[in-house]
Amino acid sequence: MQKKQLHLVKPKKASKTFFIIFLFFIFFNKTLKFFWKIFLNYKPHKIFMQINIINSCRYVVAICDTNLLGKNFSEGQIQLDIKESFYKGEEKSEKETIEIIRDMAMEDATFNIIGHESVNAALKAGLILKEDIKKIEEIPFVMVLM
Repeated sequence: MQKKQLHLVKPKKASKTFFIIFLFFIFFNKTLKFFWKIFLNYKPHKIFMQINIINSCRYVVAICDTNLLGKNFSEGQIQLDIKESFYKGEEKSEKETIEIIRDMAMEDATFNIIGHESVNAALKAGLILKEDIKKIEEIPFVMVLM
């Protein structure tokens, strides 16, 4: 019985070119997906605020920046206590917060708003003016009675 010899065939120039193009497209596709995710689909980090709507004889809307929840600030005799029992509620984006502020302003709600992002949302919603904003330890806050 005669053994068959395996002959390795040298790839032709066309198949080498195909292989190089194939590798390029694999790399290019992964690179494109990477840049697509980072640059084309880029969204700035979302800022979240806590919103708690309390329904008593009228709505009381408590809004604070999520990172301030549970903290205390004071200057002299004035103290700002951001208690979870009052401010913790649903976590909302800036856009959602602005919509809620506008809706609740139509209901003649009162507002307690603390934190840079929360106060800026109230400004964008047209609820307050810059001169309404007070600060304790550089933390802005505003109280609104409609």
